[in-house]
Amino acid sequence: MPLISGNQLSEMTGKSWRTVQKRLAAAGIEATRREGNADLFEAPAAFAAIYLPDAPKGLDPAQERARRDAAAADKAEMELAVRRGELAVMEDVAIAWADHISAAKVKLLSLPSKLPPLLEGRPAPAMAAILRTEVHAALRELAGG
Repeated sequence: MPLISGNQLSEMTGKSWRTVQKRLAAAGIEATRREGNADLFEAPAAFAAIYLPDAPKGLDPAQERARRDAAAADKAEMELAVRRGELAVMEDVAIAWADHISAAKVKLLSLPSKLPPLLEGRPAPAMAAILRTEVHAALRELAGG
């Protein structure tokens, strides 16, 4: 392999010696031999280290654009599913369930004050039938039917 000094690399590439040193170090290229005050490097590997583009810092723009486009497509699909009624917003679901539970609570708590006059003086089987009828009526009303 042909050898080249750091000074020659700097002159031939037009890069400062400091830049040449940084790029060689980043590529893990060390001097193969030393002659006098000059460190000698394998020329092909040294030139490749100096001229190859720096590794991208951060994300690749194409990958970032693809990620952003995929996220936008997902968002659009979810919004469409919400409009079609195939998907619900969690907040809306929580509010609806809270309303249903509140209505059930009110209905069930009203039974003890509503039923005693209907049950007074009746035999046990008739009381059971009235209780069953009222509970079923409350459940039908809660179910919306």
